[in-house]
This record gives sequence, C-alpha cells and structure tokens, in this order.
Amino acid sequence: AIRWYARDLFIHDQTHYSEYGHKVVYHGIHSILEVTKANRSDALGEWGYKDNCDLWFQSGETKIERSPEMRLGSFGDHHKYAIEVRRNVTGWIEINNPSLKEASLYVQYMATNPPRIYPLANLSINGDSVIANPTVMSYKYAVHVTKLIKVSTRVPPGVSTLHIESLESNSVVPFRITGIIVTPAENVTIRSQ
Repeated sequence: AIRWYARDLFIHDQTHYSEYGHKVVYHGIHSILEVTKANRSDALGEWGYKDNCDLWFQSGETKIERSPEMRLGSFGDHHKYAIEVRRNVTGWIEINNPSLKEASLYVQYMATNPPRIYPLANLSINGDSVIANPTVMSYKYAVHVTKLIKVSTRVPPGVSTLHIESLESNSVVPFRITGIIVTPAENVTIRSQ
C-alpha cells in the first residue's frame, strides 16, 4: 500500500494533481479493480443521448466556429489556452447539440480571486442569459483557475449561437473561455466557488 499525505497530492495551486497525486489515484483505481475482480467488457450499447465537450485549455486545439475577432491564444507560464473576448466586443461561438433532445450548455472560463483581472461577461443563447463572474472566493491564497457556469438548459438539437459580451472596458486582460460542454445530463458537477 502507498502511504500518502494530502499536501503532496497537488501542485502549488492545490487544485491540480501533482505527479505523485496522479500515481495515488492510479493505484487506488487499480486496487478497486483488483478487489472487485472487474472483467473488461468491450460490449457496446446505446447511451440514448450524445453530448459535445470541447475543452482547449490544455491543448490549444479546437475546431469550434467563432467570430473572427475572438482569437485562440496561449497565456501564462504554463502554456494554457483560451478563446479571448476583447474589451468592447460581442463575439459568438457556434454550439452544436448532437443529441435529439434539448440539452444544457456549460461554459468554462478563467477566474481569479480578488483582485480579479478578468471582466464580467454576459453569455446568452436562445433567449437565456447569465453573467459570468470571473471571481473565486473559496481560496485563502492567490489562484488562477477555470470556473464553470450553466448558461442554458434549452439548447435545441443542431447548431445554436452563443453570444459573449465583455461588460467592462477597464479590465486588465480579456474574458477568456477555455471550453464548452453540451449535455442532456442535468447534474454536471460544479465545484462551489
């Protein structure tokens, strides 16, 4: 058995697993599979719905259609990527719901704890609208993390357009989107901020 300490599971931001943390999780899952004597199954079945997750935060790769003024760029020392919504610009992203029924739309974006560096942004699609607040309050130390917000539960099958408007012209950096999730699932886990 591996002896581990919680402080060693994460890197300095206490959000992302360290190399050691990944090993602990791997061995934990491996142990469960051995104890339960789980058998591999390649049987395929129908899920009953399809979802669409496009997360470019780590890879910088996406084929998502967007307005020309919204560029995909890297930022920070860790080679992270985001689609940027510049000040005084309303941009758009095409959202594809591949399911045959309405789905929920979640948007992942960058946030910091106070003082925040990102502007508030209005996200709207098909008559639903929310304000994305890029502030996290749950840390007692400086963080620069992604945050997830539910924008709509009424995204119809096919292509819809998400409109993103940066609401503050005096922010230090542009609003940064790092991914989208379209899913019929009602209970996407969102860590409390």
